[in-house]
Order: sequence, then structure tokens, then C-alpha cells
Amino acid sequence: VLNEVKIALPSSVLMYDLDITDRPYTPLGEVSVSVTKLNPWGEDPTQADAEAKLKEEAVKKGADALIYVRYTKVGASYNRWSGIEGKAQAVKFSRY
Repeated sequence: VLNEVKIALPSSVLMYDLDITDRPYTPLGEVSVSVTKLNPWGEDPTQADAEAKLKEEAVKKGADALIYVRYTKVGASYNRWSGIEGKAQAVKFSRY
């Protein structure tokens, strides 16, 4: 017996700043990423870089969407020059 396997692509993950009120969903937990610039010669990480990593992590959890998406810029420290952190709640839609 073969089971159907669905492979989700990061580009298929929907992102929302607030809650979703028009579709029922099951929360899967928080997703958080950090994108950093490790030396002074590289380009500063962007919000798009953090968004891509958030979507990758969401796919790993089996999520259809991310809600309450937030980004925070982080400054220099002993192990990085700059960076951006992203956080969101991963959710799986109950029905479409």
C-alpha cells in the first residue's frame, strides 16, 4: 500500500501580520530565525532573507501559513556585525 506524499514548497506558505479569522486552523508552534552578517564586507541581511528562512522552517513543521509575523533588526555583537530576526506562529489549515 502506498501512501500519498505531499511536498510543500516554501513559496506556498502564506504570511500574515495578524491572525487569520476566515479559515479554521491548528497552531503548530512558534517559528523563529536569525539572519546575520558575520563580517564587515558582506551585505546586510534583509527582511526578505528572514522571510525566506521563516518559510523554510514553516515547511519543516508542515505549516500552511505563518501568522503574527514580526521582524527585529539586531545590532553588532561579539559574533556578528548586524542581522535581522524573524518570529511567527506556524499554523495548519483545518480545511480549505
